[in-house]
Amino acid sequence: MVSVIADNCRIGLFADDILLWCSDSDIEKIESSLNNTIQRIQDFAKDHKLCFNPFKSVTGFFTTNRQLYRYSPRISLNGHILQNERNPKYLGLVLDPEITCNKHIDLLATKAKKRLNILKFISGCD
Repeated sequence: MVSVIADNCRIGLFADDILLWCSDSDIEKIESSLNNTIQRIQDFAKDHKLCFNPFKSVTGFFTTNRQLYRYSPRISLNGHILQNERNPKYLGLVLDPEITCNKHIDLLATKAKKRLNILKFISGCD
């Protein structure tokens, strides 16, 4: 499958999770590369009797350029424009547009506080 990936794109695979990303200074080139690569991946998948669900797939846009912070790429899969998610999750890691990991850390802290409060309640300590 690696042979169908555009030069400026990379792919991460783990079990049934696929992460595809491109890097370039030209946003239109990124969108074009991603759409072309996704189409080639779809063709590869079809040849191997596999299919991807566009409703379980999302896009994310990551940049350190604050002017592009709210940009939403138009990437399609099986004829459907994929939903852009501000904080997509991949293998349990919550990603954020500014590449700071702050959202992931906040979620971990919230989850830990909830569990700590349960332990306090069970032990009778307030």
